[in-house]
Amino acid sequence: MALKSTYTLQELMVVAGSREIRDDDVVFVGMRL
Repeated sequence: MALKSTYTLQELMVVAGSREIRDDDVVFVGMRL
């Protein structure tokens, strides 16, 4: 069975950003307010 993977731009950005975070890093994440 072939799986089709489709991702939104937001999902791809979360993965890309999370790969940059290392142990003991401090990150500030904002929401659209």
